Amino acid sequence: MNNKILIGINWLAAALLTLVLIFAGLMPHAFLNREDWVQPPVLIVVTIGLLIIINGIRKAIELMSPKVYRWTLIVLGILIVLTQVWVAFNFVTIARADSYFVREQAIALAQDSQTWADYFKVYPNNVNTALFQAAMIKPFLKIGILDPWIYLNILRFIWIDTGLVAGLYILKSWQKLRPVGAFFMFTWLISLPVYSYGLFSYNDPLIMPVVLDVLALGIFVKRHNGVMRCVGALLAMILVAFSIMMKSNLVVLWIAIFIILVIAMLAKKIDWKLTITWLVGSLAMTALFFMLANTAALKSGYVKDQNQAVPVTSWIAMSFNPEKQGQYNGKDFYQIHDAKTAEQKKQLANKRLIDRIKELGPVGLLLHFNEKLGVFLSHGDFDSVNLNRQWVKAPSVYMGHQMFVRFWSLLVSQCWYLALLCGAILQLFKKRENLLTVAFLSLFTLGLTSFHVFFWEVEPRYALPLFPIIALLGTLGWSTAPQFALSTSKKARLSGLMAVGVLFSTLSVVQSVFYTETEPRPITMQGIGNYFDRHYLQINPQEKFEFTVPLQDHSANHLELYTKSNEIVTINVKDKTKRLTKVTDNARFIRQIYYPLTKAQNLQVSIANDGNRPVKYLAGPMSYSADSGKILEHPELNLRWYAQRVPDDPVKTIGKPAPKSYNAATIIVVNAALFMIVILAVTWFEHPDVVTIFTRKK
Repeated sequence: MNNKILIGINWLAAALLTLVLIFAGLMPHAFLNREDWVQPPVLIVVTIGLLIIINGIRKAIELMSPKVYRWTLIVLGILIVLTQVWVAFNFVTIARADSYFVREQAIALAQDSQTWADYFKVYPNNVNTALFQAAMIKPFLKIGILDPWIYLNILRFIWIDTGLVAGLYILKSWQKLRPVGAFFMFTWLISLPVYSYGLFSYNDPLIMPVVLDVLALGIFVKRHNGVMRCVGALLAMILVAFSIMMKSNLVVLWIAIFIILVIAMLAKKIDWKLTITWLVGSLAMTALFFMLANTAALKSGYVKDQNQAVPVTSWIAMSFNPEKQGQYNGKDFYQIHDAKTAEQKKQLANKRLIDRIKELGPVGLLLHFNEKLGVFLSHGDFDSVNLNRQWVKAPSVYMGHQMFVRFWSLLVSQCWYLALLCGAILQLFKKRENLLTVAFLSLFTLGLTSFHVFFWEVEPRYALPLFPIIALLGTLGWSTAPQFALSTSKKARLSGLMAVGVLFSTLSVVQSVFYTETEPRPITMQGIGNYFDRHYLQINPQEKFEFTVPLQDHSANHLELYTKSNEIVTINVKDKTKRLTKVTDNARFIRQIYYPLTKAQNLQVSIANDGNRPVKYLAGPMSYSADSGKILEHPELNLRWYAQRVPDDPVKTIGKPAPKSYNAATIIVVNAALFMIVILAVTWFEHPDVVTIFTRKK
């Protein structure tokens, strides 16, 4: 009976992922569409090709000796570490949106300030994250390191990699380390979410590996006695308490643990005393963590303001907005935020929630939940391509080819994600091994998805804790899928079909290069100042403000500023050798500044106020230098601007080749050819041992 319950849980999770597979493969563009997606048939063809290649790699792994396979894992581990170290040293982000306020507050706290931004009275859920970041930054300031961001990048990667180590331990306990371990490590090596969130200074990377970490500790506790068991259980309690404290939606983790322990206790797989002890202990540990966090907040000067904080129901009401897909909506937020008292906010939020549920109706609710699920889980990059947009430090080659990197990373991430979903669905539907531990992963997947789809707002990054789970189950599914020997005629048919598919995909993508609207190419930006509290940099009459736009030797011809002032200003744009443009007009009329296409390391821009009243430009205060990353004694206002390269004709035209379109098409054709060669090699490769392994007995 207990096994049937566990199987049912896994089947529910498999059904959920099947729906996600349909959304991710056939209509990812329908959800939170801000990407340059290829056509769905291209995603499907590339995913099938990846599955063929994965199957061939599985054959190769089965031919390896234990020593060669062990060295394969070691080499993959070294590559993961080297890649992460390179990324940590070469990419340093400028925090934005929520992470901006958290980092700014953390720096202030680390400098012993007890003044809290009003943001935290509205969003008290981020107080603990700010306190934690302050605790990480302060030791660096104590020893004189004013730009600790690279070190913090490394620490985040180390923490995220605990999920990798935990996954390998779980596979070893399941006796599936070969060949699944290699697939799991390779997935970690190439996964964009690992690198993007490793650079992201917010609470998402803190909870990313927690589920696999807790499961690994649970297996450790089950397999050990005495002191080791106590240490493992204590660490698991600390992890659960920490994750809930950092992000409250992780309460579903505790619920999943509770359910799975009760089932295990009823099945007599775990002693009831151990179950009760762990559950009570974990509740006590969570309460202790929150008590310590509240004490730390009070000592740091934080005071709650119920009249500023938005009620929980406001987020639920926001997620039921029929005009959106469950995402954050500024209009909804500010309407409730602007109400004067906590009671008024609560009444307004409750009324809005009830009205929207009635407006949607049963069918509308079902469709709305589908849209929220699509936003939550249909993007295999987990919104990584939109996560980090501003840089203190980034390689010049990346800054000059952002659209190129974005396109290919999104394509690879989405297709690899589709392949992982296929493996995970197969694993959950078919396998009956390790039911208890797999059901725990299924419960958490169902719980977190239900929380956001049925109640809360959704963003792809909220689903990040599911990525390690899908990676583990997906690679496990690849490695346990049935294999069949193919006759020569079947290999020929498969090769022909894939050749047609790859040719179609190549033509489809090349066509998008030549026959799409010409788009501006982003180069660099300073976007702080457009979220929550607006700040303005004031230029007094007859004064001049100068700033630098770093282009890193990339070509640009457009600069955008943000102001509503009506005074006359003169704006000069210069490179190292000459003036590029000089414009004098009403400030509001020259927010878009065009100048000759220029390749320069930096642009020098000056704004002179020729009027009789101050001119105000949108800006944002930062407690560290946007150029060097060094923490400042006092925050400085940074003007908000955006630099890009626009086509010669600013008006978009269909059929007009984009810059370097022939080079882009060549890259697409070469990559497609290499992809097809690998597919053919994998399909036609034969080895006597492989033939023996894969020949089915009649």
